[in-house]
Amino acid sequence: MRFRRAILRHEGVLYDFGRLKIIERTLNPFRCTVHCARREDNTTLVAILDGTGPSVHCLPYVKTNCSGTFDVLNNSLASAKLYLKRPNEPAIELRTDTGTGGGAVLEMAGR
Repeated sequence: MRFRRAILRHEGVLYDFGRLKIIERTLNPFRCTVHCARREDNTTLVAILDGTGPSVHCLPYVKTNCSGTFDVLNNSLASAKLYLKRPNEPAIELRTDTGTGGGAVLEMAGR
């Protein structure tokens, strides 16, 4: 089973999103875009994570059964843009400060 959720706290309100759908997931360029929604009020969230840049590195992770390793790409200095859309209101754009080198982390298995 796979459970996918996103949790966001914005202006003192905790948003718990289900129905998470991956729109884009690419390793080259290293990016991920997801869309999720809340059933109770139709609030939606689009998150665009950009892990391109000089701080991308590949780490070998050990499989849980110790039968080998698999590669995981990581960028701890990724950038993110979030679009929070509540019913009957304009979308709110939230973004990390890219001037300081990130603010988000993106990690994906694969090469």
